[in-house]
Amino acid sequence: MKPLIGIVSKPLQTELWKRNEIGDAMREALIGCGARVIAIVPQGVSVEQQYEEYPWYEHYDLTCKEDYFSTVDLCSGILMQGGGVISNYEHLIINYCIEQDIPLLGICCGMTNMAFATGGTVNYSKSDYMYRHHIDSSMGYKHKVCIEKGSLLHEVLGVSELKVNSLHGGQITGPGAYRATAWSSDGFIEGMELPENRFNLGVQWHPEFLWKEDIAAKRIFRSFIEQAK
Repeated sequence: MKPLIGIVSKPLQTELWKRNEIGDAMREALIGCGARVIAIVPQGVSVEQQYEEYPWYEHYDLTCKEDYFSTVDLCSGILMQGGGVISNYEHLIINYCIEQDIPLLGICCGMTNMAFATGGTVNYSKSDYMYRHHIDSSMGYKHKVCIEKGSLLHEVLGVSELKVNSLHGGQITGPGAYRATAWSSDGFIEGMELPENRFNLGVQWHPEFLWKEDIAAKRIFRSFIEQAK
């Protein structure tokens, strides 16, 4: 049976709707690389939110933590997706995956949440610079990333340098409990991992938009799914 991957949903608020969503590109990439997929949504009501200025956040009632944990336990692996909203329930799930050694992959904001969840720091003050060098909504290749040899990411990709797309508005300045293992040419952390766990990896770019044509992007998803079997 194919492994079941849980994609942790992201809050989305518009003038008409308030939802929790998963990205279709992420879902299709996981399915296309050999997984089954479910969405993991908050198991409590919203208690605090801020959508006036970036970074946005929405926090949920975490009283019934076992509801979150038992939902995660249904899955063979967990994916933290990108998006502009930071949420406390994402942090709860990340730390549970670390404690239980559940395979975890974080993409863009998902990686940012992995840093936040373990005491890391993020700088959001370089907005003009980010738009010039790290934000491109076309999802085409934006810049190069250098990868530490001997790291999990290097083992997964088999290369020490590659071109990536980019759509992140913050710079991770402290990776928390994680070890930084990939950087852009201007020194931004682009990849990090937790060597103590069997597969706990974050990348700052968006392989879900590249996996059909890009071998490196496909390897990220396939390696994650393989570890989740």
